[in-house]
Amino acid sequence: MLFSLRHTRVTLLFAILCLGLTTTAGAQEVHDNGSKATAAEDDRQVIRALLLEVRQLRLALVRANVHSVRTQTLMERVKNQQARVDRFARELTEVRMSLAEATLNRPRMLDRLKELETRVNNESDQLLRANLDAECKEFKFNVEQLTDTAEQLRLREAELNRVQNEEMAKLSDLNAQFETMMREYEAEVVSIKP
Repeated sequence: MLFSLRHTRVTLLFAILCLGLTTTAGAQEVHDNGSKATAAEDDRQVIRALLLEVRQLRLALVRANVHSVRTQTLMERVKNQQARVDRFARELTEVRMSLAEATLNRPRMLDRLKELETRVNNESDQLLRANLDAECKEFKFNVEQLTDTAEQLRLREAELNRVQNEEMAKLSDLNAQFETMMREYEAEVVSIKP
């Protein structure tokens, strides 16, 4: 009985030892499997994060390309509109110079016409009088032409002034659009978090 009690104790001790080792091994295996599962989950999260980053980079490139095209298009429109404004400004300057010249020449021509009319009235030689009369008629025609030209130039000046103001308003609008677009781009850049 003593032997069997000892044998039972040894057996029990052996069983407990085996059970302890098995539990430790099982715990180690569960711990290893848990680490592997955690590592696999971590890898999946890293891959998801990388894919998200790649998608965001792709979207950023698309946005950058769209912004570039919009900027180039608007800059070209501003450039073309500026050329139109400049062209109308040059034409308006030319019309104003022609109008100023016509305005200055008219009094001189009227003085010359009066002088010719006086000479026609004072001339007693019929042949010379006829020549002066023909010159006087030609001068009257030239004065009328100058008056008509001056009136046409005034109308053209008013029209060009109106058109130039419209074109300048369009240019101002395009410049405002450009400024707004640049502020939007700057705000977008600032909003990007590193």
